[in-house]
Amino acid sequence: MNIEKATDILQQLLDQGVSTFCLCPGARNAPFVALLEANPHIETLTFYDERSAGFFALGRARRNKAPVAVITTSGTAVSELLSPVIEAWHSYVPIVVVSADRPKRMRGTGAPQTIAQSQLFQNFVENSWDIEVNEQVELKIPQFRPSHINICFDEPLIDAHVEKNLLDKADKISFKNESSVSQAPALSLRNCLIVVGGLEHHRRDDVWDFISQQKAPVFVEALSGLRPLVNGRDHFLQTDAQVRKFLETHNVQTVLRIGDVPVGRFWRDLEDLSQISVYSFSDKNFSGLSQGQIFCSEITSQNLKSLEIVPWDLSLNKVSWAEASAKVTSLYQTYPQSEVALLAGLNQIIARDEIVFVGNSLPVRQWDLVDQNHTCVYASRGVNGIDGQLSTALGLQESEKPLWVILGDLTTLYDFSAFWLTPRLREQRGQVNLVVVNNKGGQIFSRIFSQNLFLNSHDLSFKPMAEMWGWHYEKLSTAKQLNLEHQLNLIELNPDPQQSQNFWKAFDKIW
Repeated sequence: MNIEKATDILQQLLDQGVSTFCLCPGARNAPFVALLEANPHIETLTFYDERSAGFFALGRARRNKAPVAVITTSGTAVSELLSPVIEAWHSYVPIVVVSADRPKRMRGTGAPQTIAQSQLFQNFVENSWDIEVNEQVELKIPQFRPSHINICFDEPLIDAHVEKNLLDKADKISFKNESSVSQAPALSLRNCLIVVGGLEHHRRDDVWDFISQQKAPVFVEALSGLRPLVNGRDHFLQTDAQVRKFLETHNVQTVLRIGDVPVGRFWRDLEDLSQISVYSFSDKNFSGLSQGQIFCSEITSQNLKSLEIVPWDLSLNKVSWAEASAKVTSLYQTYPQSEVALLAGLNQIIARDEIVFVGNSLPVRQWDLVDQNHTCVYASRGVNGIDGQLSTALGLQESEKPLWVILGDLTTLYDFSAFWLTPRLREQRGQVNLVVVNNKGGQIFSRIFSQNLFLNSHDLSFKPMAEMWGWHYEKLSTAKQLNLEHQLNLIELNPDPQQSQNFWKAFDKIW
């Protein structure tokens, strides 16, 4: 009955649009292993690290715009998926955890690889099932949240002949967002600052059509993909610091956020500005604040028309905004080996439509400062963690476009097992350029705390990592034209710490 039940589960997943399976082989999930090996037309990627598999699935689901399944054995193997499931829950990404389990009679006995795994993700999945092989179940896979299928196999694990090419792939399925968040009412917003956070690609045209017609201050983050359209336009703020200054010096009465929770520090500062009313118009039911109202069904042209932004007179600010922007640009020349200047140089090298994934903590903030050019920028901003960043990024790889992954040093070390995907990356032929900003530790804390223990300081080079996995390696201490003749490149940026400190001191004085 094991093979029969596993066949039923896999076919139901295929019928509901799952086309990629991330398989972490073990004894207890042997029925799934045997079936997937007998059906090579089903895309199956194997992983030794469940956490990496889960984060890769998160990136691949975003790329495919469809659910991706992760199949694990029992016990602590399942618990390794808690972090990617949490990220998927907060990011509205449909990954499906399929965990093999021992029979229910073994629970609570202390038997090897037996834990209470059926409810492990209960706070972070929309649907879950706990199935014995003799139970009939009809699965309904949510299209915008994670789900969990726990299935109990008894021995013998492979209990029947495994037929080759038994499973049928479904035709490509288009999914419609069925958001549970309420429809936005008609609103008239006075003295309104508009902020655009991360956007899915299919939302961008409607959002641009809306904000480009407003006579009000607007800030668009790099993750929106709208930055190239902003250059030279009036009333578009350009940096997080500029937004914070604007909030301090102008009579802002309302803030309208469109898209994801913003990266910038200014959004947290709104917690202390209770006189400002905050409205979030988003596909995701999170405001990122303890205050404020959130409305949405979908971010569409029709729904945005419910928002009326009363025009501002901001003509006196044009000159000062341009001057501030020019001063920031001049700092790149003054401190060319600072972290921000190196990323600004990299920003000029990457083509506008190439895929960029920017890692949490410092890189995503610095990229938001320097990037004015790119339309396809990703990050994992659900819970802002640094785990699984490389795995997630590699899930976005396409054969047609280069993928740029910009991560900090600790973030890269934290996801070392993602390099296990190297053979598959070569097969898919798309170029991958991993840029590691090696500032010798968690330097984001150096501007917040005085204690050195926060930094996790080190003196490591990433060249041995590149050599171990057969990636081309380059080390850069100044921005220059890169050698991009290879398919897989690890580019280590080594900023000068003193120049980085001097850059931020000068930057703070601008505002």
